Amino acid sequence: MPMARRRTARASAQSATTGASHDAPRAIVCGAGPIGAVTAALLAQRGFRVLCLERREDPATTKSLPRTYPMAINARGLEVLEKAALDGALAGSFAHGGFGRVNADGSLTSIAFGGDKNSRRSGKLTDWLSLTSGLHRTVRENHADDVELRFGVAVCADSVDTDARTVTPRDSTGKELPAESYDLLIGADGASSAVREAVFGPDAVRTLFSSKGSVYRVARGIDKQLLPDSVRELMVNNGAGNLVRFGSMDAPASAVLYPTPKSGDTNSDFEVNAMFIAKRELMGAPEKYAAAIADIPVLPPKIAKLAAETNRTGDPPSNFGSVRWLDKFGSDRVALVGDAAHAVTSTLGHGATLGMGSALALAEALDSTDGDLDEVVAAYSAARAPQAHWLQRIEVFNAVANAGKNYRRPLLGTLALVVRSANFLGSLVLSRVSTRFAPYVVSLGDSRVGYGVMAGSVVLNAAVGVAIVSIAGAVTVAAGLAAARLVS
Repeated sequence: MPMARRRTARASAQSATTGASHDAPRAIVCGAGPIGAVTAALLAQRGFRVLCLERREDPATTKSLPRTYPMAINARGLEVLEKAALDGALAGSFAHGGFGRVNADGSLTSIAFGGDKNSRRSGKLTDWLSLTSGLHRTVRENHADDVELRFGVAVCADSVDTDARTVTPRDSTGKELPAESYDLLIGADGASSAVREAVFGPDAVRTLFSSKGSVYRVARGIDKQLLPDSVRELMVNNGAGNLVRFGSMDAPASAVLYPTPKSGDTNSDFEVNAMFIAKRELMGAPEKYAAAIADIPVLPPKIAKLAAETNRTGDPPSNFGSVRWLDKFGSDRVALVGDAAHAVTSTLGHGATLGMGSALALAEALDSTDGDLDEVVAAYSAARAPQAHWLQRIEVFNAVANAGKNYRRPLLGTLALVVRSANFLGSLVLSRVSTRFAPYVVSLGDSRVGYGVMAGSVVLNAAVGVAIVSIAGAVTVAAGLAAARLVS
């Protein structure tokens, strides 16, 4: 047995509560966002001493509000958090009840997932700031001796020496800090990963789809009394939280409001947050944007004013990301997880869950290789890359369908929209036969449904949907012809 194997296997026998042994292998995780924190916990469970390096300030102590956005953690993600003993990070969070839209006449349209506060199927609704702070707290509680979270230090591509197996981070002024050695290096540092660039170079990823057109800003702590009673009741109901949209997706500007709990009583004591969305060029023209947001039907004027004021801040708005394809998820003793390996947009709200799944896949590769550090990254990549690539294909399909005729290839966008509509229609019919044919957005929350099966279901559902529309169309035409003959 190689030395690396013996050290890791021996360290893996250590209990997470007793701490790793002094000769335990050392892992460096670059990035302490949700995916980095989950990865650190899973490695600590397996006996690693873990150092997490994060360029941002600690969100629990910083006085400035970090960028945040709503996040849906579905059943797949909840399973990962349970296995990492981090499910306490979501204590008090809402079940993800569904989505709502406020129509121009003030009426409401909602799509419910059928979840309540005790439901797993619907997953959890949270936001980046709440989830990340909760994960950091829980990691510190569970692994005080095994995991160090170090903030305000940056890792650049030239910080990584894969031959010497060292990382030389920099402080906020750009000054080099002492080099840190590793036995296993994890890149959880996002879509512009420095670790990925160090291993594969700057041109390793291919962008399959980019959502450059629309951008957003987030405002927290909105007075919920500004909202109509009906909207507040839809936003939080029976412990389930719903995202509520003002304005259509095709409008120049819109607002998505979502709740985060302030105490244990999630039905009454919750905070309202808003994601203000617009085309990049519109948000870059403050006066025009202020007029556009004020024109959103039924949106309370004070919230529209807040959106305009938020847009006048100096920070640039955030975009909805890109689908970036990477053939392999690591090399030698360097593994990539999360957006560093398989970036997706937020159209399906599945990026965090996908990243957590990759963290678990890496941990399972350690188990399956008996902790052989010379084999684990290759085993992880071979198992996980095909799964993630399936979801990225579905993500691109969904993003193109969302763009429809406004996609850069209008015919392709329109075709994708038709296919997705047919898929939804077919799934509504076939789901009466089996839940595996449920709409694929909901199927993402079912850990029993593999990504390959899901993609096959999309094709089958779409075919059934086309057949239903064709039959209905043929019946309508025949009925029309018969009526015309009777009239003549």
